[in-house]
Amino acid sequence: MRSYIDYEKARNPIYSIIRDFIIKNKVRTVLDVGCGPGRLLDDIHDICAAEGLDSSEDLLQRCREKGYKVRKGNAIGLPYKDLAFDLVVAKDLVEHVADNVRLVRELKRVAKKFIFLSAVGPVPEFAWGDYTHLRPYTKRALQLLVADQGLQILSVGSVKRQWPFRVLARLYFQPVDDISVYVFAKK
Repeated sequence: MRSYIDYEKARNPIYSIIRDFIIKNKVRTVLDVGCGPGRLLDDIHDICAAEGLDSSEDLLQRCREKGYKVRKGNAIGLPYKDLAFDLVVAKDLVEHVADNVRLVRELKRVAKKFIFLSAVGPVPEFAWGDYTHLRPYTKRALQLLVADQGLQILSVGSVKRQWPFRVLARLYFQPVDDISVYVFAKK
């Protein structure tokens, strides 16, 4: 039986986008905020010093079993010193947080150079199919959230529906294809 993690790995190119950014920008240290079972850590542990943070002890234990350095904590009050990591990643986390401005300020505080922030896009079945999602994001909304905290936008992008689903969505009057939106920013 395929797990959600296997599905996520096959479906989501964001992990390779982050990995490519790390290599291109010679990032040495990374914090994955909301690391879950360590999917991003799986992809980057061989190219940088990476650490994960999550609030779920069960998910952190799965990371520890893989040998990853992880810590239990809250994204709104990160248990790290200022400027502790070259890159701070919060993949698909902001849509779960009530105080999104405070989240971005915390990411900025512990980042030396870069921040990566992604969120579920405005596609209804992805944005509202999870009861823990407080709001969906467009590329523009995520860009404004980050820029308003004094960060320089490096790039904005999205992961689109796969082509057969794009066609079906348009047939049912759902023109939005961004299932995930993301921003890379610089301090």
